[in-house]
Amino acid sequence: MKIGIFAPSSACAPERYLRALEQAASLGHEIVQAQNPAANYGSKQFLFSSDSTESRLKAFETLLEDKGVELILAARGGYGCIDLLSGLTAVKARISQNPLERRVVLSGISDVTAILLALDGSPNLELVHGPGFLDAFYSYHQSGARKFSTEKLLEIQSGNWRGYQDLSLIDISSSDSARQLSVRGRCLGGNLSVLASLVGTPYLPDFSNRILFLEEISEKPYRIHRALSQLKFAGLLDNLRAVLLGSFDGCVHEAGLGAPIEDVFKDIFSDTSYPVYRGFPAGHGELNLPLPLGVEVELSKSGVIPVAG
Repeated sequence: MKIGIFAPSSACAPERYLRALEQAASLGHEIVQAQNPAANYGSKQFLFSSDSTESRLKAFETLLEDKGVELILAARGGYGCIDLLSGLTAVKARISQNPLERRVVLSGISDVTAILLALDGSPNLELVHGPGFLDAFYSYHQSGARKFSTEKLLEIQSGNWRGYQDLSLIDISSSDSARQLSVRGRCLGGNLSVLASLVGTPYLPDFSNRILFLEEISEKPYRIHRALSQLKFAGLLDNLRAVLLGSFDGCVHEAGLGAPIEDVFKDIFSDTSYPVYRGFPAGHGELNLPLPLGVEVELSKSGVIPVAG
């Protein structure tokens, strides 16, 4: 497969990037580097990012224009994607006027959430909350969870994704009216902190009738409550089909102070009229099941499966 790489946020450590390249090549993938994600590692020239805003945008557009590229991966997460949002508005407008001539899958997590939100609804560009390049290939041969996550991403790209069954998700809906056997919709979301930081900007798509997916790592429960409250006060939780909560690893207070995260979820989602499921294994952990954001799926306690047709 021909895989394109760009670095929309932080630069990669050279040794980690080289190892990921080697493992991807060992699997027979052809890698197209629209920019070298490791070239400016450790440099402060571009603040927290891998390169200038213009260079990163150009790299992304170059990959979109390369008709052989089937899968575009953000090199890693880290901070910096917010710089691209204004330019991505223009990119989305061009794609809307002149749709891509082929289906392209774009995958990333963490700060890449900003890009996934900004490009929602772009024709023939399938957005996936899933492994970036380092996540997918750095420890592919050493971690069964990483390998499985990457294989699922490649299934999505190939069009053979059948979803995830037998996940035994936990329905934390507080009212009987919110509990449903299943619900259908298109997923939208990603990292909670990144999403909350975009409230009030023009870069958030319409959340109405969507399944909101959220994940986070190493944030104290009160900060999770603050971010979720921001979404709630902004009305983003009002007209959803459902909420799907991914991994919230390390979201505890190191001194055990305050309420646990389970109580945070109970408080925020206490009055919802839609189901709220917890336990989807996606986020910053080694097992990071890729989740297509523009595909209609059926969500239930059993898991997430695509709707035929």
